[in-house]
Amino acid sequence: AMACECCIFGNDVSGINSLIKNNINGLLFNNNLDDLTNKLKFLTMNEEIRSILGRNARKTILEKHSLNAVVLKEVEIYNIIKKKYKKENIF
Repeated sequence: AMACECCIFGNDVSGINSLIKNNINGLLFNNNLDDLTNKLKFLTMNEEIRSILGRNARKTILEKHSLNAVVLKEVEIYNIIKKKYKKENIF
């Protein structure tokens, strides 16, 4: 959904709140129905905010979670491991 510029919302719990940054690339709600309802009403009535949050959501995915970004992170991890083991003469 984020990659498609959809405005997203999620429960403010560990894991979800590491991806969704409240009022930046989506909305987080507290674990209760009233807060969820208020956030949904807010999004329904604010098309410009939905668009901004959606664009920011896509930007987050492209910058941090695209295939290219993930591969670069993995290569970086492999290089760190390689350096560590090279110092210990394992490779």
